Amino acid sequence: MQTPTKKLIRSIYLYLVSFVALMMIVIPTGQLINLILKTYIFTQAQDYYLDMSKPMSCDSQTIMFNKDIKPLTAEECAKLEKQQKQQAEERKISDRDRDFAENISFLVVSVPLFIIHWMYARKKEE
Repeated sequence: MQTPTKKLIRSIYLYLVSFVALMMIVIPTGQLINLILKTYIFTQAQDYYLDMSKPMSCDSQTIMFNKDIKPLTAEECAKLEKQQKQQAEERKISDRDRDFAENISFLVVSVPLFIIHWMYARKKEE
């Protein structure tokens, strides 16, 4: 036999876990929508990765203030800049994939958690 206090505590627990699981659904869903919009519609939104400074050995101001840096030729600078842009593009794709995987894993865990607790809370109420 359950006392009214135990029923209250159980109800609070079930609704609290349901609320937390619901937030674990809402937040990754919003982030997935954001990710999809940035990937397919607003493709320029993530180009901040590609806006980088020149390599140190190619920047005339850095060379002027630091005499230990050996200046590179224009070809070497162009090659370094190309490598930096390629690495930035790879990092952008890697970050996007990681974010996608994190959000999907949150949903895989939180949806069943919410459904189970919400159904059990509603069942106890009836």
